[in-house]
Amino acid sequence: MDVDHSHMFNNNCTIHGLDISVGLDLVGGQIEDFIALLNIFMEHHGDDMTKLESILEKGDTHNAILLTHSLRGSTSVLGMSEIYTQANELEVALKAGYSKIAINKLVVPLSLTMAKMFQDLKLGLTSSH
Repeated sequence: MDVDHSHMFNNNCTIHGLDISVGLDLVGGQIEDFIALLNIFMEHHGDDMTKLESILEKGDTHNAILLTHSLRGSTSVLGMSEIYTQANELEVALKAGYSKIAINKLVVPLSLTMAKMFQDLKLGLTSSH
């Protein structure tokens, strides 16, 4: 049964790349809990791409893999499938030792997708108070 959860966002908007049903399943359908998790995600992953770029500039593949893995895991359980897919592709490429050029070709679209998700979340989330 499809349930309309658009009321949880300002102006009944939808957020591209966010499967609300996945996130709601995680929290037993509790909308306020899901909103809280989305806020925690923004707090904990808001500067991931800046961190990743710095880590990659230093040639620290190990920590780049750890950061990407963490991002991939968080987005998987929250229903952010596009970011999950891009982070997974990046993690695989990092583990396989792809060139800096190939890695950058994966980082750029992930950065853009992350920026769009954060913009949409900031605009769309209704206060949980």
